[in-house]
Amino acid sequence: MQIEKMGFKTIPGYPLYEINNRGDIRRLWKNAKKTLLKPALKRCGYTIRLLDSSGIRRELRVHKLMQHTFMRTPKLGEVLYHKNGNKLDNWINNLAYITRQELGKMTGGQSRQSVLKIDTSGEVVEIYRSARAAGKENFMSYQTIIDRCNGKVKKKIAPDGFIYEWEDEFSCRYKKSVV
Repeated sequence: MQIEKMGFKTIPGYPLYEINNRGDIRRLWKNAKKTLLKPALKRCGYTIRLLDSSGIRRELRVHKLMQHTFMRTPKLGEVLYHKNGNKLDNWINNLAYITRQELGKMTGGQSRQSVLKIDTSGEVVEIYRSARAAGKENFMSYQTIIDRCNGKVKKKIAPDGFIYEWEDEFSCRYKKSVV
């Protein structure tokens, strides 16, 4: 379904708002004035707060508003996904339905990140395929490893005396210091 140019359409259930095929949302006022709204960036993508037809303010994901406005209802077992993998790209041509199984095959391996075990001198001692594997091998909970990799704790050094980091972040930091 190629949509080159599409105007604004009223969002179902939200009569005061319109959305276009790029995900731009605007508010309609009584005096015929129209204001373009700016969605908030959150972990799950862009969200926006709108007043529904009963006057209740709700926080909604922009790609879900695109789905309800421009796309058919999903069949049983289908889910909405971004074709290019970018959750911030809510253009209608980037949204499609896929089965949960197919989506899992496409994105399942992306959720696992390699973890490095680093001694206090900065030398990499060991590489683990995931935080769970690192925790199991070092007799710690995987949440302890994840918290250290994400910088959620004050002490970077884990209870076993080593530092744990995500592999991709370590390589990025190393490349910056070499260049």
